[in-house]
Amino acid sequence: RVNPVPSSVAPPDDLDRRLILLLQANARDSTATLARKLGVARTTVVARLARLEASGRIVGYTARLGGDEAGRSVQAFVGISVSPKAGREVIKRLS
Repeated sequence: RVNPVPSSVAPPDDLDRRLILLLQANARDSTATLARKLGVARTTVVARLARLEASGRIVGYTARLGGDEAGRSVQAFVGISVSPKAGREVIKRLS
């Protein structure tokens, strides 16, 4: 469920957009590292993050899985209906 951004919230500026891009690349960067990359004070980054979170523009942080783990992240269950006489052949082909 996505929370809509309130209309009274100012649109993101260039600094917000650059901050979001950095977080998308590595959400584990410290506020000090983000501030250094953006060329602003750490307190500015902290305030921007708080505002972006409060406005619903940033709704969470996550870990992306790589390698073998990424391949196991989706599982599906599928139901099919077959005529009774075709059951064995379908099972054989699906196996």
